[in-house]
Amino acid sequence: MKKNFLLISIIIILVVLIIFFSYTRIFLKYKNKYFIEKNDVTLAKELKNSPFKIEKITLYSSAYGKNKNENFQKANWILDIYQYTDIALYVNCSSAIKNLSISNFKSDSGKLYYLDSTKFGTGEFINNYEIQKDFNFTVLNDSNHENLINYNTPIFFADGSNPITLKFINIVKNNFIIENNQKLKFDGSLLEKTSINLETLKKQISFDINIVDYNNDNYGTTINLNIPIKNESSTILNGNILEEKTNQNIILLKNRVHN
Repeated sequence: MKKNFLLISIIIILVVLIIFFSYTRIFLKYKNKYFIEKNDVTLAKELKNSPFKIEKITLYSSAYGKNKNENFQKANWILDIYQYTDIALYVNCSSAIKNLSISNFKSDSGKLYYLDSTKFGTGEFINNYEIQKDFNFTVLNDSNHENLINYNTPIFFADGSNPITLKFINIVKNNFIIENNQKLKFDGSLLEKTSINLETLKKQISFDINIVDYNNDNYGTTINLNIPIKNESSTILNGNILEEKTNQNIILLKNRVHN
């Protein structure tokens, strides 16, 4: 009798365990499916309804040498040589922008700066406008059609009529000496004189774009870029590399702001 009771008890326990685990597995499966589908629908709505997206990115890579020898009668150039990439991000706006900031810059080396858009494609930049933790632009309710506003400070127009312009700087050589009797061209060909391995200039950078509209809603996205140093027909050592990324459609998602 006791043996039968024990056997029945074991069978009942096994049945209960089987039902429990089967239920849990099925429940979790459909629960996860529900949340995935719900999140997918929410994300699809955000993608469709977001008022801000990056439509185009232009990258221009070259190099420059800052001359530290102000006496041009001396026998040598003394140059701080750096590779740079100018970045222009074109924002399509269906709503006006109230605040704009860049944050969370990441790279294994190099620095990121705000760039005066009129200096795009040149070696110039302003040290004071390095982008570190959180870099804010002054947003203006003006399209600047008459070009009365200068770009020498970090500004952006609320309607997105000007691109976000940035400059990535990668120092290659400090105090590099070149004989003054050599003809120098201040572009990517300077790098060849340093005998640098082109592969060491390959860099990946990322940063976040954060936007607040006039409803005080936050939007954001992360931009990941490979620094262009060559293409199918040329390399930066020949002077410069221009890369245009069109039809990007990078959506800034609501409440995706990073600090």
